[in-house]
Amino acid sequence: MLNRSVKLLLTVFLSIVACAQSQSRVTLAEGSVSGIVVNDKGAAIPQARVEFMRVSGGFQKEIVKFVTSDEDGKFVIEHLAWGKYHLLAKKENDFYPDETFAFYGYDERQTPRLVVVRLDGASPTAQVTITVKRAAAIKGSINDYVTAKSISGARFTLRRVKNPNLWLSTNADGQFRVLVPPDVEFTLEVSAPGYKTLRYSVSGNPTLVLVPGAELNLQIQLTPQITKQ
Repeated sequence: MLNRSVKLLLTVFLSIVACAQSQSRVTLAEGSVSGIVVNDKGAAIPQARVEFMRVSGGFQKEIVKFVTSDEDGKFVIEHLAWGKYHLLAKKENDFYPDETFAFYGYDERQTPRLVVVRLDGASPTAQVTITVKRAAAIKGSINDYVTAKSISGARFTLRRVKNPNLWLSTNADGQFRVLVPPDVEFTLEVSAPGYKTLRYSVSGNPTLVLVPGAELNLQIQLTPQITKQ
């Protein structure tokens, strides 16, 4: 009698575990999102990287998956856990930046444009359109003014003129290419250990403005700091 009771309990327990595992699989891996990446003119963007960031705990985000859009700009990703996601697309070699950086914010509040979806049992799928805006770029080289040798470890700081709190800082080793927001006034500062900081200007004007898709080629020379003996 005892053995039969034990077997019955074991059977019930295994059934509960199997059911829980089945429900877990359905809950955690049944969501999917499909869509297309286009620019602000409506043209499809092929080979764009589409990132899925899961939102948890308010502002906590983590990239859980990414895919590449096909030749028609379309993409699909499956087996997503239920939850809230932010989606973005970028293709930096074609002037489409990572808009999670507020420096590239394009709306009137200067905040990134993100597509938001929420997946759950009632809405397990979503279809979206991700619109990206083309940026501009500056590229070139950084050299020693005296020796003409390439300088490694230089730091770029780009800052919006009308909103100095929106800035982007990045390192460059000799050669560089940095995307900048289009039709926006910004300043450029370049520094490196052992050199005087350069605040770039053209004919005394320290601000730069580039149109979408423009690429400004700069040959930057930094002057060595004089060390007092």
